[in-house]
Amino acid sequence: DFRYGRKASFNLAASLYILSGLLTTYAPTYILLMLGRIGLGFCGSGVFYSLFTLITENSGQKYRSSLSIAYNYSYPLGFLFLAGAAYVFPKWRDLQLALTIPSFLLVIHFM
Repeated sequence: DFRYGRKASFNLAASLYILSGLLTTYAPTYILLMLGRIGLGFCGSGVFYSLFTLITENSGQKYRSSLSIAYNYSYPLGFLFLAGAAYVFPKWRDLQLALTIPSFLLVIHFM
């Protein structure tokens, strides 16, 4: 039963991450911009840790440590991607939208 499990919490966090990213992209006021950024911070942690737990629970003990290390490569790779995306999208609203769009793939994949 996945109603209250990690998959449901991941889907909720990923959906709220998308909404927060869109709020940040199209925020007409500074207050809404800050609410979107705070939402991105909270939901980013929810996405990261629930997916990390799913990976470690569903992998065998032999591969668990190497999968955990590979999963943690997302931070430095994300920073490299951010630098390239900032070069391609110099306006911050376009950059925020470009960084939010790949999150749709997470929600579609895990539904």
